[in-house]
Amino acid sequence: MLVSGIVIGLTAFIIAPFFYSDNSDTSKKLIPTQSAKSRYPFGIDISEHQGIIDWLQVKDSYHDVEFVIMRSSMGIDGKDKFFERNWSYTKQLGFIRGAYHYYRPNEDAETQFYNFVRTVAFEKGDLFPVLDVEKPSREGNEHLVTGVNKWLKLAEKHFGVKPILYSYKDFYNEQLNGKVQGFPVWIAAYTEGTNLAMIEHVFHQYSDSERVSGIRTRVDANRFTDSTKTIENYCFN
Repeated sequence: MLVSGIVIGLTAFIIAPFFYSDNSDTSKKLIPTQSAKSRYPFGIDISEHQGIIDWLQVKDSYHDVEFVIMRSSMGIDGKDKFFERNWSYTKQLGFIRGAYHYYRPNEDAETQFYNFVRTVAFEKGDLFPVLDVEKPSREGNEHLVTGVNKWLKLAEKHFGVKPILYSYKDFYNEQLNGKVQGFPVWIAAYTEGTNLAMIEHVFHQYSDSERVSGIRTRVDANRFTDSTKTIENYCFN
């Protein structure tokens, strides 16, 4: 009995740092501690389509939102009408924040880049710039690829970091894979069990219909997925 008690005690001591019991949950489910959850941080991406967000409620959400990537600009002259508000509040409340530009494939890539630059002022701790590419060009795939590469290379030169390319899995495979190279990829794929092993990526948008406290609409849900680095490796320092 004494030996059994020692073994049980040691087992409890080893397990304790990784899990704690939430007494408010009658199911007594074991819940990962913050250190365990943070290995692959959860985040959301938003735009003006989510309306005015109550960021205090988001901060207190059970989702444990760690990063927020928000639309800042679109095409050569578009501005997200809630960007400044979202950019300010997320900084004040300690989220890791990021900004993305929505790429319009039939507009000049360089002019689009400077629209982004005029809109966003990055600070230490912010995620690297993101380019959102979802639509083909009426001028053909070569025109699209040339423009996307131009935007990304301008961003790399201007900011001194590797910008992140966002796209949907099928669109990425059909239009961009192997043609836009050397940049971190954020991939959207919503089907459960989707095999992304053939696409090297650092973020996965796995849902477009998450419910998060403080946001009236459904919202995109994401995980940081790079197993060799931390999310801070993709932030300005």
